[in-house]
Amino acid sequence: MSVFGKKASYGLTANRKDNRRSIRRRINAEAIIRLSGGFAARPCTVLDLSDTGARILVARPQDIPNEFTLVLSRRSGGRNARVKWRRGTQFGVEFA
Repeated sequence: MSVFGKKASYGLTANRKDNRRSIRRRINAEAIIRLSGGFAARPCTVLDLSDTGARILVARPQDIPNEFTLVLSRRSGGRNARVKWRRGTQFGVEFA
């Protein structure tokens, strides 16, 4: 379908090229965002995870800084993460 001579996408991403460096896996796992200093923490849900990053869901995205530590399990020390994009209550991070 076209709109005024331009192809309309309507949000479809089937033809969008995936430029990720590693395979993404859906995990829908509860995790913790540890803020700088190590004492403050925010609950989150990791929706997708790869070796190089993750897609995260939080209730209050405005409380999340651009850099933090993502802790996936109690036995893990966590991984340093940097926000690459934000959309509503979801955001994508790249692991440092």
